[in-house]
Amino acid sequence: MVRNMRWLTARPIAHRGFHNIEFGRVENTPDALEAAIDHNYTIEIDVQLTHDDNAVTFHDFTLDRLTHSTGRLRDKTLFQLRDVAYRASNNGIESLAETLKRIDGRVPVIIELKSNENEEEFLANQVVKCVSNYNGEVALMSFNPKTVTLLKSLIEKPIPVGIVSCAFTNPAKPMPWYKRKYLQYLLHWPRSRPDFISYAVKDFPSFMPWVARLAGIPVICWTVRSAADREIAYRYADQVTFEGYDPSSI
Repeated sequence: MVRNMRWLTARPIAHRGFHNIEFGRVENTPDALEAAIDHNYTIEIDVQLTHDDNAVTFHDFTLDRLTHSTGRLRDKTLFQLRDVAYRASNNGIESLAETLKRIDGRVPVIIELKSNENEEEFLANQVVKCVSNYNGEVALMSFNPKTVTLLKSLIEKPIPVGIVSCAFTNPAKPMPWYKRKYLQYLLHWPRSRPDFISYAVKDFPSFMPWVARLAGIPVICWTVRSAADREIAYRYADQVTFEGYDPSSI
């Protein structure tokens, strides 16, 4: 376990940057990151793979929701993504290397790895390559226990690696009951050994985050969007991942 993780819970975490589409700050874009830095918030970003196996800062597996392009991001090369325009921003899609160079240690950054099944190793290797020479405070996390296990085996620096979890009751994403329980109760723990947990605020209170905190393992939560959410979050977690409001105004 990484020993010094106090920075992880020291300040609110801006979900995909401090984004606000009304002001042209689209999630995971340079403007959203700079806004988080200006407010001294930790930044959470998402990364996934391009067709030529580069890690880029983008959340969705498809380009349709946020950009003027369509189709799977994984089908585009990094060069092709340079020409993809956001609907509500003049920013472009950045590689993870470019994003880290932009942040440059000014605030901590938490990177969530998003990969399709059987691609976990490709993304884990690319992310580890990007963070290996990064001098700022950085943590990695994923919903996928396999990814967490891979990251911990690949990283040579004391970088925290966490598991993202929830109750997995979304009807749009059904799964067998045994897999749901395996993920919800972190039954992979003996193998994955996460350094921290990021848990859904909507599913608090929950057994495993409670046990983790008793054991001194940090718990952050996602995604807090209101004062009511925040009240619940600070009852059961050590820090919030927020969007849609400014924590300094509540």
